[in-house]
Amino acid sequence: MVNRFGYQRSGTSAPVAAVLIFSALAWSISNRACATRIDLRASHDGDRIAVVRQGKVAYLPAQRVELIPKVSGGGYARYIRRSRNGDLHVMGSGIEGTLLRSEDGGLNWKSHSYKIDDLRFLSAFIILRDDTFLIVFMSHAGHDIHVGRSQDGGRSWRSRKLDLDLQPYNEAMGYNSGLLELSDGSLLLTLDLRAGPDALTDGNGNDLPLALKGSFPHAFRSFDRGTTFPEKSLITLYGGEAHLLELPSGKILQCVRKQRWHRLPSDPIAPIDAKLRNGYRREFDSEERATENSERTNRVKNLYLSESTDGGRTWKYERQATSFLQCSGDMALLADGTLVVEFLHRYPDDLANTGIRARISDDAGETFREETYVLSQGNATYMDSGSCYPGTIAMPDNSLISICANWVDGKTRLEAVHWKPLARQQSAQRDASEAPKHFVNSLGMKMIGVEGKPFDAWTPSGTRFTRRMASGQMADAAFAINRPRVPIRVSYMDNYYLGEFPVTNKMYRQFVEETDYKKPIGKLVDFFWIKTRASPWDVEDFADDDLPVTAVNNVDAAAFCEWLSKREGRTYRLPRYYEFEYAQRAGTNTRFWWGDQPDVRMMNYGRSLIGHPTPVGSYPPNPWGFY
Repeated sequence: MVNRFGYQRSGTSAPVAAVLIFSALAWSISNRACATRIDLRASHDGDRIAVVRQGKVAYLPAQRVELIPKVSGGGYARYIRRSRNGDLHVMGSGIEGTLLRSEDGGLNWKSHSYKIDDLRFLSAFIILRDDTFLIVFMSHAGHDIHVGRSQDGGRSWRSRKLDLDLQPYNEAMGYNSGLLELSDGSLLLTLDLRAGPDALTDGNGNDLPLALKGSFPHAFRSFDRGTTFPEKSLITLYGGEAHLLELPSGKILQCVRKQRWHRLPSDPIAPIDAKLRNGYRREFDSEERATENSERTNRVKNLYLSESTDGGRTWKYERQATSFLQCSGDMALLADGTLVVEFLHRYPDDLANTGIRARISDDAGETFREETYVLSQGNATYMDSGSCYPGTIAMPDNSLISICANWVDGKTRLEAVHWKPLARQQSAQRDASEAPKHFVNSLGMKMIGVEGKPFDAWTPSGTRFTRRMASGQMADAAFAINRPRVPIRVSYMDNYYLGEFPVTNKMYRQFVEETDYKKPIGKLVDFFWIKTRASPWDVEDFADDDLPVTAVNNVDAAAFCEWLSKREGRTYRLPRYYEFEYAQRAGTNTRFWWGDQPDVRMMNYGRSLIGHPTPVGSYPPNPWGFY
């Protein structure tokens, strides 16, 4: 809803108008009430991991075994493999030249050194059925792909450069690749092919044709135990770092980081809007450049699954498995048929910092349980402190060992995390104990539960309104209200709670009085002129207790949420705008929940000719109870 008049908070980098900024709060609960809610430090019961469902956090027992006491964090590929005698072996990028071995199921580890003269980046590692150690790596010469082979448990190696058919591309990238021995004895190797060094331009800096822009994951096939890889097949468009798993049925699953560096003609929104739609927030900025809006910043990354029934020659049924910036995955199949998909979560969110997380499927990746497991995390300041490409292996007792970078005692260490997901029956029991449909907190806010489901969002097409306001220009209000339909699919959204009403002056006053925080102040603006500058609490028609608070910006809203979280012992935050839109439209396919056109009987906007905010609850609620 847009009031004809609204307050614009002055002197900030992102001023926004009226109730649009502070119209609702989303809520979720855990055992700790602070910005980073999950605490993976050992408790009096021992080591632990976290499991999150519908915003609630619980802890499960685990065992953390130190592999390397200190690593720099960021971009490590970890491969954990089993030899025929049951010993476990870990290799990866970032620890090139070191091979870790455990002879007791991963409880104790020893390391020894190896040397391969031209090894720059270790791309993949596998132990064949005859105990041959096989690695793929990139050399110091650039992106040349080499294969190394050891017959003595990794102590000595022979290597050779691979002659690969790259056409119509000219570069092969082996960052976090997959290497799989199939039941018929052939091998599959995943590599990312590009026609230029940055996926957008050729070696001379000229723009590539649209059909060649991007990175294209391929599966290369070997029939001679990795000496040559003469066949290749495209896995998917735009992405990389595909990992593979063969199921007992012979079907092959792959998980791939979907990513695009460029825009397509069919793209309806700007790159930054694509990131925002997928859950990106500027305050959680890692390599994503918040202030830029060129095609080179279009780095939305999600993990997708697809499958092959013909030995990796063709791939089908691609589906999204994770949310924004959750990418670089690995998979393991437990003895009871449970599929575990691990992924690197690339930015701090309302649950935890950067780290390794996992999702569980009981039907080979067709669908996923609602809970998410948090296995490791970095610290809040240095985001790459928890970065590590995931690597996991299933154990005979239906447990797993996952290789993670975890922040411990002021540094990032490499760990082998022994853990076990909830059994299917335990997960079903958690399903039976549903969260309440709504609750009322101590401020009188009624928080209504929303079940997140895929939907077509329209919100991004309103950026002409919000961007112009943010840059200090006159708002294009007519476009914001009568915007054309530009549906953008939101395919992954968790459940959440949302406030029944906008935050009121009365609620915000209590925050100001208890914390001595500054009261709202800004410019009272019409769509065509600045009327006055003052606090809305000193202006008639803006100060009543039951009016929505105005003249607050994102910093003010975050401070209010932090205060309320501490007060309630639960974590509150602003909703992501697709969460807000989904709840306000109440599952409809129209612009508003009542239809496609603004209606003065349903909302307060310019044609209402009221000229100021109206008390919350003045208009009818939507079918889900939101005003």
